[in-house]
Amino acid sequence: MLVDEAEYQPQLAELIKALKPTVDAGGVMVMLSSVNKRTPRSQFKQIYRAAKAQTNAWRAIFLPWWARPGRTAAWYAAQQRDTLANTGALDDLHQEYPATDGEALAPLSLDKRIPGAWLLPCYTQQDGLDLTTVAGAPQITQLTVFVLPAPNRVYVLGVDPAEGNPTSDDSAIAVLDVESGEECAALAGKFQPAVLAAYAAQLSDWYNLAGIMVARNNHGHAVLTWLNDNVKQRQRILKGRDKRDGVVETVLGKVLLYDTLTQAVKDENLLIHCFDTYLQVAGIEGATLRAMAGEHDDRADALAVANWARASAAQVSTGGY
Repeated sequence: MLVDEAEYQPQLAELIKALKPTVDAGGVMVMLSSVNKRTPRSQFKQIYRAAKAQTNAWRAIFLPWWARPGRTAAWYAAQQRDTLANTGALDDLHQEYPATDGEALAPLSLDKRIPGAWLLPCYTQQDGLDLTTVAGAPQITQLTVFVLPAPNRVYVLGVDPAEGNPTSDDSAIAVLDVESGEECAALAGKFQPAVLAAYAAQLSDWYNLAGIMVARNNHGHAVLTWLNDNVKQRQRILKGRDKRDGVVETVLGKVLLYDTLTQAVKDENLLIHCFDTYLQVAGIEGATLRAMAGEHDDRADALAVANWARASAAQVSTGGY
């Protein structure tokens, strides 16, 4: 079964369900399509993302613009010039002629806080490491580690808590190398505040007693209470501008978080490895500093909190907690 322009099939889920008996009987189904950036949560994109993460039975294959013979760098430069002149952004180019699947799947950039052209140099796709043979690695479900802790490196955790119920937003943790801004580990899931706090403590222990910066929202108070009751080195719980534990997520607080993150991206002082983190950061709306309706921003917020904490953690030498 071959489905062309699957992104634009109005009843794709029903079509797949109807064809499933044939596929299960030994057949093969191939879906191919360009993308529609105006439907970021389409069925086709969700299937591709899951295939890329190897959480479904599909195989993800991406073909860049130069896969078609005859397309040269000069041809692409001309397309780029025309798109910028006609629309003021590269969204249409990345929709029809993407160089990476990140370009293809990123949302429209015109109204986003961080321009896509700035963000792309700060993203290098990397698979998570196999921790089964790594001594001392924390046993945390849904944790993805990109860079193992190294001696004499200083790390920081950004923690964005949520309620932890099946219908709530995800809770998220981002681990950054303070000096380089490299994303070393990422975690997101439906974790209760106490569970999230315990995971943060484990990751802090593993990453050289990394400083922990918590977004001080409603559920952030519960995370901070657990950390204060269970973490012996209190200096590891980093403080915000108000000299209190955590960073407050008021309107002004979030503006400062994303201003700082935007500057780090602009300066290429950040390196994202997690595909979901990249897509969420790319999707942060300029007006609201949130994801568009139906999308997620938990990983993006955790990254912004961790990046904000780099300045605090940089003042503390390794082992100084």
